[in-house]
Amino acid sequence: MKNNRLHIPIILVLFLLNFNSIRADRIVYTYDASGNRTLRQKEIVYNTRSVVDGGSNEPEEYSDTLSLSSKVTIYPNPTEGLLRIDITGMEQVDHSSLSVYGQSGQLLLSVSPLSVSNDIDLTGYPSAVYYFNIFLDDKRSVWKIIKK
Repeated sequence: MKNNRLHIPIILVLFLLNFNSIRADRIVYTYDASGNRTLRQKEIVYNTRSVVDGGSNEPEEYSDTLSLSSKVTIYPNPTEGLLRIDITGMEQVDHSSLSVYGQSGQLLLSVSPLSVSNDIDLTGYPSAVYYFNIFLDDKRSVWKIIKK
């Protein structure tokens, strides 16, 4: 009888460990025209990949909603070198730009204006972490991109 009681807590612990691995918290920031943070809100993001099969081979896609009408999506991350940046709501945007910085803070690439679909080629750069700043009018989106 004691052995049966021992199995129930172990199963419960394993379930809770798997549940926590598919849930992640994400902090979203909103900035004013001067670049000051005006809002910090927490979002809960659930991983849609199966815990049993180890996930899919699909490239990771990340997005950031800058306003009610503008959303930035970047994929794949990590990348082999070629990135796609899709922006919805560009028809309401007057000024847009992208700046790519290396780990030392050096500006490596600047693109202005942006379009609905943008291809960025990092194949000529070494494997490292790169920082992308995307500006749509007075909204800023900051990204950390990993190049394998």
